[in-house]
Amino acid sequence: MKKVHQATPSTSRYVFHNVPNTKEGRKFIADAKQYLNEDQYVIEKRNRGKRASSAKAKGLHPRSYDQDLPTVHATSFCVYVNAKPKARYQVLPNHQVSRLSEALKENRELHYKLNKAEKMISNIRVMVTQDDVRYSHDEEIRDLLSSINNRSFKIS
Repeated sequence: MKKVHQATPSTSRYVFHNVPNTKEGRKFIADAKQYLNEDQYVIEKRNRGKRASSAKAKGLHPRSYDQDLPTVHATSFCVYVNAKPKARYQVLPNHQVSRLSEALKENRELHYKLNKAEKMISNIRVMVTQDDVRYSHDEEIRDLLSSINNRSFKIS
């Protein structure tokens, strides 16, 4: 038993036919590309003209240009507008979500370090008061503790 694969309908749109291979025609295609929504669509230009006679004139096999005719030998162009698959233009939101996740992870790490520093400072304070020893950097410790208590510092 053979399985038959049903072809998916093409999203390509045959938009412009017989656009001349002149300065004006090439400018028209360049302008169309410039104003196209590149996040969702792609412009594809196909060269049209006499393939066999162009190949023979260059001394090549008559079927040499069956796949694609060089722009130099084209008499006209056909322009197609193809829709990109949704996955291609929905990458940006996924990228933003991953950046947000990274920022949240970094924020958690900073809070962990802050809590660890607060515990260390409170342990130092307890040790200093227990031993009843004057620490020479008392002011620095007080400033650090007040900034932690007031949360007046910025984490960047």
